Amino acid sequence: MNYRFSYADTQSESPRHARSQERELLRQSIQMMIDAQRANAPANASVEAVHFASRIWTAFLNDLSSHENALPAKLRADLISIGIWILGELDSIRLGGRSDFQDVIEITETIREGLL
Repeated sequence: MNYRFSYADTQSESPRHARSQERELLRQSIQMMIDAQRANAPANASVEAVHFASRIWTAFLNDLSSHENALPAKLRADLISIGIWILGELDSIRLGGRSDFQDVIEITETIREGLL
């Protein structure tokens, strides 16, 4: 599976299409985290999952902090807080302070479901 992406590629003239692409990126990220938690996962699976999820959330945070983002200010602030928390959890996993993606998976699933 190739998990490379450019968040700019998810933007299009159709907000529905953009949300669909965002959902797909989050789905890929969730699957990578699930795969990384398996007992027989390759050694680099966790590193790749952290890197991919971090890139997605960094791009989301950049978009959410843009004055051009049309979401209501309160929702943007809430999503920014969630994104910062997720990046902190991913950093903890990267540094070896944690090895479990479960909390990040659950929050990411909730966000993905909200993009319907």
